Amino acid sequence: MQKTDCWARFYRDMERFTEFEWSLSSGRLMPKDFVMRLVRLKEASGLTWSGMARAIGVDYKQMYRWREKGVVPSGGSVIALYCFASRVRGGLDIMLGTDQGES
Repeated sequence: MQKTDCWARFYRDMERFTEFEWSLSSGRLMPKDFVMRLVRLKEASGLTWSGMARAIGVDYKQMYRWREKGVVPSGGSVIALYCFASRVRGGLDIMLGTDQGES
């Protein structure tokens, strides 16, 4: 998937976020269960945390801060995470909270 295609798909799919609970953290909107979604995406991908960080294009330490310290990803990292999720079977549903798994 080309980067421009991923951006277009990202904005189109953002329209699916109409009835989800969001929390305001550090001035950015993120789902309250973002860390759980990240864990489930990692499990669905079959990668290690460092492998997933490489696939997304972020440092492993940044991935650690997202899941253990509650740090919110920046805009560019959110897009990269979304693009990664689009390549994992069920990944978009996990990140959008529309899958049938635990929330």
